[in-house]
Amino acid sequence: MHSGSRRNNASVKRIGGRWGVLECLCKTLYDTRLDLPSSIRSDLEVARLMIEAGAGRARDAEVLLDWVESKLREKAVFLDNLSYWEGLLRKAKRGELTKREFKETPFMKALLEEHGFLGHCLPDMGIEQDEQSMTLTEQKPLEEIRIMLRLCQKLVILGCGLCATATKTGGEEQVEELVIKLKSEKVVLRSTVIESPCDIAVAKRDLRDLRRTVAEADAILALCCDKGVQMLGKLTEKPVVPALNTLT
Repeated sequence: MHSGSRRNNASVKRIGGRWGVLECLCKTLYDTRLDLPSSIRSDLEVARLMIEAGAGRARDAEVLLDWVESKLREKAVFLDNLSYWEGLLRKAKRGELTKREFKETPFMKALLEEHGFLGHCLPDMGIEQDEQSMTLTEQKPLEEIRIMLRLCQKLVILGCGLCATATKTGGEEQVEELVIKLKSEKVVLRSTVIESPCDIAVAKRDLRDLRRTVAEADAILALCCDKGVQMLGKLTEKPVVPALNTLT
């Protein structure tokens, strides 16, 4: 395949994925009974037809999607999970969504079943996890974590979206629990879960939006395996304190 064809296919794939995220946001806003301009649904439908027509119309579709996104963002400010959608929209436009993020977008499962072309727009980035490749971890005692943090006041707390989430040692719930336990004695600048701290390409991408916050922190408190701890230290050049013990 010629390089031009590959670029065109990648462009159609990215724009198609972006359409899917915008369609899901539209459904979310309708579900919360927020009034939307009547033209949005018809514009999304026109954009879908353009994308299905191939690379020749995909650029036109993107111009239309820019307008749709601007109108949806005006209404999305009323959503409780606004930051989630802002991150999703930003990644979708850049073509940086992972398979996991794409598939777990609200309403996406039904959308994938309804529109066959979306199945071909699944992002290349991301890791499909299976039990055989999973790293097992356990959380360190809180007192041990406190001792390791004794010289650090400002923290960024990061979890792992794969193994540690699956084993319930470093997912969103565990990150939030640790924030609650430490907030009376430390300043938590940011807490979030990145998809795979031990994968250099994925970790680089997820850390991009955290760059300034990490720069202000004294240390990163990481709820991930030892490989993830090493990778975070390498990419950020910050002290990384492990909150988990790696078992396998």
